[in-house]
Amino acid sequence: GGADMLRRAMGKKKAEVLMGKKKEFVEGALKEGFTKEHAEDIFEIMIPFAGYGFNKSHSAAYSYVAVQTAYLKKYYPLEYMAALMTSVLNSSTKIAEYISVCRESGIELLPPDVNYGDADFSVDNGKIRYGLSAIKSVGSGTIRDIIKEREQNGLYHDLEDFITRVTKYDANKRTVENLIKSGALDSLEGNRHQKAIIYQKIMDSVNQNRKHSMDGQMSLFDFANDEQKEELKVSLPEAEEYPREVFLGYERELMGVYVSGHPLDDYIDLLKKNVNAHAIEFAAKSDDAEADDFVTDTETGAASISDGAEVVVGGIVMDSELRYSGKGNAYGNIILEDLTGSVKILAFAKTYERVRPLLAEGNKVFIKGRVQNDEEREAIIICEDVKSFDDCRREVWVQFLNKSEYENKESELTGLVKGMDGKDDLVIFLKEEKAVKHMGANYSLGATGDNLATLSGKFGADNIRVVDKKLEFADRNGQRNKW
Repeated sequence: GGADMLRRAMGKKKAEVLMGKKKEFVEGALKEGFTKEHAEDIFEIMIPFAGYGFNKSHSAAYSYVAVQTAYLKKYYPLEYMAALMTSVLNSSTKIAEYISVCRESGIELLPPDVNYGDADFSVDNGKIRYGLSAIKSVGSGTIRDIIKEREQNGLYHDLEDFITRVTKYDANKRTVENLIKSGALDSLEGNRHQKAIIYQKIMDSVNQNRKHSMDGQMSLFDFANDEQKEELKVSLPEAEEYPREVFLGYERELMGVYVSGHPLDDYIDLLKKNVNAHAIEFAAKSDDAEADDFVTDTETGAASISDGAEVVVGGIVMDSELRYSGKGNAYGNIILEDLTGSVKILAFAKTYERVRPLLAEGNKVFIKGRVQNDEEREAIIICEDVKSFDDCRREVWVQFLNKSEYENKESELTGLVKGMDGKDDLVIFLKEEKAVKHMGANYSLGATGDNLATLSGKFGADNIRVVDKKLEFADRNGQRNKW
C-alpha cells in the first residue's frame, strides 16, 4: 500500500506528496537491509519522475514522431490539419479544438460539399474542406454512393439533378435535408433556405416519375426537348437566406461544431479584453470518457486550470436549469460554450436567483467565479456574477483628417448612425488636431459587423476602430470591481 501511494504521487505529478514520503521510504529501506545513503540515492532518482519522465525507448519513439509531425505541420499545414481532423471524426470536442487552431493559423475551413468534398477532411484550393462523413444522420454508405455517382457521371448541376441521381441509392428526405442545412449543397444554385423549402416537392416529383417509369408509363417530361425540360423543372422559391445564427445553429446541430463561422466571431476582441480562461482548459478525461476526448495532461487526465483560481469566462448559454442536490439544496446548472468548447458552471441558489434572467438559452454572457478542480470530479466554475455582452461598453471611433473634413461629412455620419440602433458610444477623432470628441447618448449605435462594414465603406476601414471597455463585476461581498 505504501509503495502504491508513492507510485500514485509520481503518476499524478505531485512532487510535494512524493517528498512527504521520503522519510517513510528511507526507514523502510533500512529495515530491508539497505544503507541510508543507498536509499536516499534511489529516492533522488525518483524525484524527477514527479515532473515528467519515462524510459529511454519510450522517449526515443516520442521524439521521432514529434519531429515527423512538426515537419508536416510546418511544411504541409493544410494536409496535416486535414489528416488530424479526419483522425478524430467522431469527436466534436477535438474537431472544435483543431478548427480553433486552423483559424488562429489563418487556415480557412469550408463546409462539406457533394461536388468537391470527400468522405474525410481534404484540401481544396488552399483551404480545408470539411469531411462529408462528419455530417450526422448521413450514413457512410450514402456518402460513398454520392461520391461514386459524382465520379462516374460528373458534378451535380442543381438540386433536382442531385436528388434525381442520388435517390436511386435510397437517399431519403432526412438525408437530403441534413445535407442542405450542413452546407453540403451550397455549390448548387440557391441558398440553404430556398433548398430547404423546395426539396420535399422535388423528391416527391422525382419518386413519382420513377414509379411511372417502372410501370411503363410515359410522362410529359419524356416528350419534351432540352429547352422544354428546363422550363418544366421545379423552380426555387423566393426566400432570403436563414439569419446568421440559425444558419450556424444548423451546422452545429448536424456536425457538432460551427464551420462557416461562429456566433462569437464578432466578439473576439471583446472576449480577449474580458476573459482570462477558456472552456478547453477545464476539459479532462473522466473514467467513462471516450478515448479520443481532449486531455490537457496526458499522464494525469487532469484539467489544466488551477483549483481555487478566480476566472472570467465568456460565451453562449447552451443550457441553464434549477436542480436539487441529494440533500435537497437548490442550485443552478449552467453550460456555457465559447470558441474552444463547453464548460460547466454551478450557481448556488441565492446567486442563481439573482443572475437567472441573464441565463436564457442563447444569451451571450460573461461569468465570473472560482474554479473547483480536484482529481475525483470534472473541473467546474462556482458562479459569483454574470454580465450580458450588452452590458459591455464599446466605443466606435471614426477618424477624420481634420475638423474641416468632419464638418463636411458630419450630416452623412449622423444620418447613418440614426439607423444603427444600439448602446455603444460614438467617438470622433480629428487626426491633424489630435482632438477627441465623445458624442452623446443621442448618437449611440450598435457595434455590429454589419454596421461597422457600412461605416468602413463610407469613411474607409482604416478610419474605423472599436474600443472595448472592461466590465465591472460584483465580488463575493456584492462590491463592484473591475476585472
